[in-house]
Amino acid sequence: MPVKRAACLAATSLACACSLTTSFDDLRGDAGGADAGDAAVDVAGDVASEAAPDAAADATDAAQETDAPLDGADAGMIELVASASASSTNPSATVMVQKPTNTALGDFVWILLCFDDETATATVPGNWQTETQLTDLNVGFQTIAYSFFAGPSEPSTYSITLSASLDWAILAVTYSGVRATTPFDVTPSFAQLGASTTFTAPSMTTHVAHALALYAFTGESGDGTWNVAAPLTARAQQDFVLAADMPVATPGAVAAQSVGYSSSSRGMALTAALAPE
Repeated sequence: MPVKRAACLAATSLACACSLTTSFDDLRGDAGGADAGDAAVDVAGDVASEAAPDAAADATDAAQETDAPLDGADAGMIELVASASASSTNPSATVMVQKPTNTALGDFVWILLCFDDETATATVPGNWQTETQLTDLNVGFQTIAYSFFAGPSEPSTYSITLSASLDWAILAVTYSGVRATTPFDVTPSFAQLGASTTFTAPSMTTHVAHALALYAFTGESGDGTWNVAAPLTARAQQDFVLAADMPVATPGAVAAQSVGYSSSSRGMALTAALAPE
């Protein structure tokens, strides 16, 4: 039987400053003072009449562009930033995964860690929050979900220390636009799954508009591959672990979601939902 591994699964527009300068040199010379004065008034009036609509249009454009999100994302929507994954090639007590590309201050980072020992423990960075954990005593397997908001000086690589040298796999997924105070609209929870080639995550109920449903699936044995279909979108996978998500526009019941696995295996399924800012 193959080694078990797993990991679980976010213008400023500048108004033109127009300097209108009108020269009346051509109006001075042969023309009399009165004629020059009249001409100056006419020219100034024409310039002002033409400039006023242009300036108003510029101001309207600036206001509209300033209201647009800086990164092009829809206002109030959670957006994927990037993901990363890793796994051990030999048993090891040190778990390492790259920080997802472009992770920035305030982004939400979702970590899923799996290893093949039911009693081992994991030591993670102090700002990480353990969200949920499931241990399958039948096969001696653990899956743990963590989360945190990126700080001003994130390391290039995230590191975890296990209490023993084990086979492990890890996923890291970063999202922007997640509510900072209470990021989860639906609290993360795991469900144990029996041996099958179809892994089904339980239904849930969201409570806010534009929530993002999160899913993670772990195949504890078997040399399988994942088959993910709409409405789910796969965001990261490593060996026998998969992270996926699905936008939920309106609050309410979200049906159970399934993915295929090419090898019959026991497994776990995680469900959660993020709330937008």
